[in-house]
Amino acid sequence: MYKKLFMILAVVLAILMSGCVNEQPAGDINQSVNPDDTANSSKYDDVNITQHSEKMTYSITIPRFASIPIKLVENPSTGYTWNYTIEGDTDAIQITSDNYIPADSGLDGAPGTHVYEVEGMMPGTADIVFKYERNWENNSEVKEYTYTIKVISADRFDLEKDPNVVMKDASINTIKGEEMKISLPENPSTGYYWVVSNGAPKILNLVSSEFVSDKAETTGDAKETMVGVGGNRVWTYKGTDASEISLTFYLMSTAGKVVQYNHYDVYIDLKDAEKITENKTVPVSEEFMITHDAPSDYAGYAIEIQDKDIISYATVSNEDSALSTTWVFNATKVGSTKLIIRDYYGEESTTSEKITTYNIVVEDNENENGVSVIHSS
Repeated sequence: MYKKLFMILAVVLAILMSGCVNEQPAGDINQSVNPDDTANSSKYDDVNITQHSEKMTYSITIPRFASIPIKLVENPSTGYTWNYTIEGDTDAIQITSDNYIPADSGLDGAPGTHVYEVEGMMPGTADIVFKYERNWENNSEVKEYTYTIKVISADRFDLEKDPNVVMKDASINTIKGEEMKISLPENPSTGYYWVVSNGAPKILNLVSSEFVSDKAETTGDAKETMVGVGGNRVWTYKGTDASEISLTFYLMSTAGKVVQYNHYDVYIDLKDAEKITENKTVPVSEEFMITHDAPSDYAGYAIEIQDKDIISYATVSNEDSALSTTWVFNATKVGSTKLIIRDYYGEESTTSEKITTYNIVVEDNENENGVSVIHSS
C-alpha cells in the first residue's frame, strides 16, 4: 500500500514540476543562428530551421530603365550563399549584374557583400526572393529577404507636365580613364531615395555610390552619420571610351512617385583629342548646315548644344557624299550659344577624336539665300 501511494505521489510531483517550466514553442531554437559564426554553424546541421529563418520584406519603386543595387552581406567561408528566384511579373525586371565583393580587410573568413543590380524593363510588379542557404543541404536557409520591385513608366514628357516634379538638365565633360563625380542632396531619414538610369554602364562605369552627411560625429577613428541629418549622395564614375552617355537620376518619394528628375548628357573625351574653335553668325528663323569630312575609319559623332532655345538640331544627311556628314540646325531665337560637335574615329573603339566648338551668334538679319553653310574638314 505504501509503495502504491509513493508511486502516485511521484507522478503528481512530476506533473507539478512540469507546470513550473517555461514552455517554448515547438521546434524553437534557444540559440542564435548566425551563418557568419563558423564556430557554431555545425550545431545546426540536423535542425530544420526553415520556419525559423529571418524573414524580411522590402518594397521599392523604380522607373522603367532605371536600376537600383541590392546589397547583401555574404560569407562564403561558412558554406552559406545567396540564391534568388523572381516571381510575379518576371518580365518587369532584370538582374543585370551579380557580383560578390570581398571584405576590404582581405582576411580569410571575413564577410563580404553580394551586389545585385536590378533594372526596370517594363511596368509591372515582381518579387525577388533571396535565400541565404547552403546549396548542398535541404531546408538550410537562415535568412529570406523578399524585395517587391514595382516598375513604373516615368516618361520625360509626362513628368514635364507634372508641376510637382522638379526637372533639371545639364551636361558634363570628362576625360577617358579619369573619375567624375555627381553629387545630389539626400536625406535618408525622409525615406526618399535616388535611382539611376545609365545609358551605357559598360562605358560609364560606376565606381562608388555613398552618402556624405552634412554633419557627422567621430567615434574612435571612424565618422558616423547622425540620424536625421541630411547630406549628399555622391556617385563616382569612370569612362572607358570616348562617347556620349545619357545619365538620369530620379528622386523617388515614399509613395513611389518621381519628385525630381536630373538628366545629364555626359561627354567622355580623349585626353589628346584634337580641338578646333570657329565663330559663326547666322540669321534668326533660318536653317544652317555644318558639314564635316567622314573618312573610312569614321565611327560616329555627338552633338552638344549649350542653349537649345537659341538653336535646335534638325537632322543629319549623308546623301551628297559617303565621305562627309552634314547636320542641319534651326536658328530659333536671337542670342549666342555654343555648338560642340565631337567626331569619333576607330573601327572597334575610339582611337582618336576631334572636338569642334562653334560660337554661334543668331542675329535678326538674313543673307541672300536664307541658308548658312559651314564646312569643316
